[in-house]
Amino acid sequence: MAMWLVRAGKNGEQKNVALENNVAVIGWREMPDFRRVKTKNEMFELCRKFYSDSSEKALINRNSQVWTFYNRIKEGDLVILPLKTQSVIAIGRVTGAYEYRTDLGAGNHHTRPVEWIRTDIPRTAFEQDLLYSFGAFMTVCRIQRNNAEERIRAILENRKVPPRPNGDEDGGETERPDVEQFAKDQILTYIQQKFAGHGLARL
Repeated sequence: MAMWLVRAGKNGEQKNVALENNVAVIGWREMPDFRRVKTKNEMFELCRKFYSDSSEKALINRNSQVWTFYNRIKEGDLVILPLKTQSVIAIGRVTGAYEYRTDLGAGNHHTRPVEWIRTDIPRTAFEQDLLYSFGAFMTVCRIQRNNAEERIRAILENRKVPPRPNGDEDGGETERPDVEQFAKDQILTYIQQKFAGHGLARL
């Protein structure tokens, strides 16, 4: 079972749709039902049709994400949803195949059914390298570097978290992080370290 980051919009605007309807949801509202697509090349041509003004590099990136959401994510995989409006992370289990929904409002058509296991894990439960991955600008990508899957499962199951491996392992598919969120995480960590207990209350 793999672990995937599936963001709910740049500013978390699809968060409520995702959590209230037990789905992972992505944008790309211009694109039609993916179920007519049989191959990654066909998906690329669909992206080209609806985003003809995009560069070739942007089309490749877009195609990789929608194809992953549609085809690579499997039933039983875990999805990670950082909540932009709260300092928490939601994690759920994918329970079925891609669905094109017309009942969730504009821009919420492309979905995967999800059983949300926890929606309240504080960001402080995760080490900084994991938060850095969660802050990727990509909407959909796999989270796996630095033994991430085992470490995150341990947090989800309230087990002792294995130590982070030495070095910086390759294999993640994240790109440039969200610098604003990264800075917020650093500030929060600093405040908690410097103003623990009564000090935090005074602050």
